[in-house]
Amino acid sequence: SADLAENLFQGLPLIPNYRAFAMGVYAHGRWHLPRVALSLGARYDHRTQTAWFTENSYEAHLRRGTLAEGDCDLQGDVAACPRTFDTGSVTAGVLVHALPEVLDLKLDLSSASRTPDPDELYLNGTAPSLPVYAVGAPDLGPETSWGGSLTAGLRTRWVEGELSGH
Repeated sequence: SADLAENLFQGLPLIPNYRAFAMGVYAHGRWHLPRVALSLGARYDHRTQTAWFTENSYEAHLRRGTLAEGDCDLQGDVAACPRTFDTGSVTAGVLVHALPEVLDLKLDLSSASRTPDPDELYLNGTAPSLPVYAVGAPDLGPETSWGGSLTAGLRTRWVEGELSGH
């Protein structure tokens, strides 16, 4: 998959103008055996973006220490600040029919990653619609979360239920 995003605004530079391109590739497979099913997946994402600051906004970030002079390329009265992110996510699941038609055990393990949005990186000032003052963190990197769950499923003539922990 691929995505192109662009923010162009002539007013108050709360969030700088930017252009971002993101792409991702993934693979997923499932294997079934008589008493076991296995599922594996992986995803790779790449995002490249450039934010353009007015000279005043760029200098405000320099004074606050949220940008360093080497982070951007100053071209006249505009500073171009490129960033590139690479992330990966994985998932694995297994289903075991411990007692076929009666007891199933499932285990799921996964990770998920996301890159920071330009507002999280470069927000600088007060929002005109809310009484909020915010400063972005241009040194933010990708965020990754990890998860897992274990589930036991029971089916009898009298009761059917699952018990999960995550």
